[in-house]
Amino acid sequence: MTIIRYLIQGDTINALIQLIVYALILIVLIPIHEYSHAKAAYKLGDDTQKWTGRLTLNPAKHLDFMGSVLLVLFGFGWGKPVKVNNRNFKNHRTGMALTAAAGPISNIIVAIAATIVARIFYIFAASSLFCYVLSTLFNMMASLSISLAFFNLIPVPPLDGSRIFALVLPDKVISGIERYSLYFVIGLMALLRFTPVGDWLHTLIGYVDAGIYLGIDALFRLMGV
Repeated sequence: MTIIRYLIQGDTINALIQLIVYALILIVLIPIHEYSHAKAAYKLGDDTQKWTGRLTLNPAKHLDFMGSVLLVLFGFGWGKPVKVNNRNFKNHRTGMALTAAAGPISNIIVAIAATIVARIFYIFAASSLFCYVLSTLFNMMASLSISLAFFNLIPVPPLDGSRIFALVLPDKVISGIERYSLYFVIGLMALLRFTPVGDWLHTLIGYVDAGIYLGIDALFRLMGV
């Protein structure tokens, strides 16, 4: 549920938790995701990101006002898209795919790092409420980061997955798909909301989240901590 529904129901605890979730997404995860797109494009030869001010982790440079408002109100939003001039790439199709992949990859890296930090704080959680809260917070960040990565990997424009999938599609097909990207997004939202697809995606994300946690937990146990 969204924070608005929790507040209407008088559930202040869950409303506060939801507020923390939105803060993590808007202040940490979306800026890292978009910065990774910008950095990848810059490394591949496109300096558009440099003069548009996107080579930074400053949230103000990456947040879209309407996308942020809709996230808080309805639980679905977006960041400011990174502008890329693919003519600056040696291979425009490969360059676009690598730039698109950088966002989800960065989110997976953040998820792994956040899980490690959460596991470290968990060691002291039994004797410290502060450490317990931090452990929970970083575990939450890991789960959200994985969700953001997998959602963006869906091959529907304008999500990152569509640009990665474009590697195997003819240019005419790509341009035709991009022309109707708004309809694809609306269709995707309906698919996730009213069909089992949303549950399948949620289950997949849960398995990945659990796999990362169990792997890191096993590593810590081998280290004797």
